[in-house]
Amino acid sequence: MDIKPLNIKPLSEYRHGELALVILKGLAVGGLFIAVLALPGLAQVLVLFKPKNSRERFRVKRTIHSLERQGLLRVNSKNGVLSLTNRGKKEVDKNKIYNLCVKPQKVWDGMFRVIIFDIPNTKKSVRNAVNFHLKRMGFIPIQKSTFIIPFECKSELDLLGKYLNIRNHLKYLLVKKIDGEQEIKKVFGLL
Repeated sequence: MDIKPLNIKPLSEYRHGELALVILKGLAVGGLFIAVLALPGLAQVLVLFKPKNSRERFRVKRTIHSLERQGLLRVNSKNGVLSLTNRGKKEVDKNKIYNLCVKPQKVWDGMFRVIIFDIPNTKKSVRNAVNFHLKRMGFIPIQKSTFIIPFECKSELDLLGKYLNIRNHLKYLLVKKIDGEQEIKKVFGLL
């Protein structure tokens, strides 16, 4: 499974929205303690970032307050400890899903992974999301609701199924031979 790691860099290098996501990921990964500067009675500690000047401190403070207003995190008014809300945890999970990809194996094991799913019509938007994410992750459709990839992908599939709450609708098949495999091998550069 390949999920982009927490990337800490100088504050000046973060693009719009990226700082907020790194703060959320940091809280999700390690439950980091971050005290917000200039809140009454709080120690002036920022574990995740080391702002160099007042402008950078303001940027971090503004981002944290924005995340709090959006209901993605809570700031304990007594000690400044930040914690993710359930909504914040869902946002982090959503980001994990969008960064999910299947890594090609260095040496192919000769097996195809076929993913089939049967999602009810009442969940059409979820079915569309599954199609979108599987294609984005590198799977190719071979029939309606049937995708194939020659690389190990069980953990990625489990994470996607858990996030979309449809894991019981996804079936993972390990296949040695399949019709049209020469074309499939060609698509994945296995010839």
